[in-house]
Amino acid sequence: MKTTSLRLVNISKLYGKIVALQDINLEVHRGELLTILGPSGSGKSTLLKIIGGFEEPTSGEVWINDKLMNGVPPYKRPTSMVFQDLALFPHLNVFDNISYGLKIRKMPINEIKKKVRSIAELLHIEDILDRRITQLSGGQAQRVALARSLVIEPEILLLDEPLGPLDLKLRREMQLELRKIQKNLNATWIYVTHDHEEAMVMSDRIAVLKAGRILEVGDVKQIYEKPKNKFVAEFFGETNFFECRIEKIENGIATASCNEIIIQFNAFRDMKPGDEVTLMIRPEKIKLLKNSPTVNVNVAEGYLREVVYKGPHLDIKIELKNSKTMFVRSIELPYRIGEHVYLTWRDEDVAVIIE
Repeated sequence: MKTTSLRLVNISKLYGKIVALQDINLEVHRGELLTILGPSGSGKSTLLKIIGGFEEPTSGEVWINDKLMNGVPPYKRPTSMVFQDLALFPHLNVFDNISYGLKIRKMPINEIKKKVRSIAELLHIEDILDRRITQLSGGQAQRVALARSLVIEPEILLLDEPLGPLDLKLRREMQLELRKIQKNLNATWIYVTHDHEEAMVMSDRIAVLKAGRILEVGDVKQIYEKPKNKFVAEFFGETNFFECRIEKIENGIATASCNEIIIQFNAFRDMKPGDEVTLMIRPEKIKLLKNSPTVNVNVAEGYLREVVYKGPHLDIKIELKNSKTMFVRSIELPYRIGEHVYLTWRDEDVAVIIE
């Protein structure tokens, strides 16, 4: 049974008349990496600061290990935070930056040296402990900031877009490195980002935030392939939506009319014929065919209008006979611009958008 490290109950935050957060309810399990994902201005950093005690909620409760944290200052909470700008002390060397929290806690110097050496080895920075902060590369500075937070062994580590300043190659390397460290430590991390690809690489679960509200929480596969919210579906990249009317339901399979296209999908228990539904199919779930399939459900036909080369895959735009556009993602394309093609997909690859 999963145990809860963090529980947020009806958290709201107002700045005057501006609502930064509204009715946030969230549980984070011990040992998981949960990412708070959302666009700029959605309230991600504010929520992280409330968890860490750097901001107080206007209303609601923060519970860590079943203890109420409202009013408890940051240094008395079992949390540590890696800020977006890292906030390293430029006048101290790497060792002194990492050991700062331990010295504040008045730990014996021999134990401080042992702990700093151990965390430095974990993060592969044991050879730069004497360097000044100004002598570090971007990746080294990220590791020092992480080491400073981890060395005090927090119950929950909070990370506010710590990889944002890095170039793409280094950022991807650090994503994998951080995920490996988190798993090895079996630690509870809450990670903030606006990058959906970063969230997918690193997370056990993702909470999508928009305009101060959590729209959806789920594991990576669920929230990408079967989102319940249209904004969430679109935030994870190009996709295909259909406005449909359910015609029949048999053996748990719904058949819906979507203009000229008939789509079958796994029905929800409370669905019934006549219901209006929004359906979604991800581009990579669609297959292109030259010849017409033998079935007339989960099939569309149209003309290939545009191909964008993305390296490992191609993004393909198809104009259907009813002038609707569909997007397909494929690793190869044996067809030419302007060719007539058919598109097909499986029942289980259709998601039902509820909100």
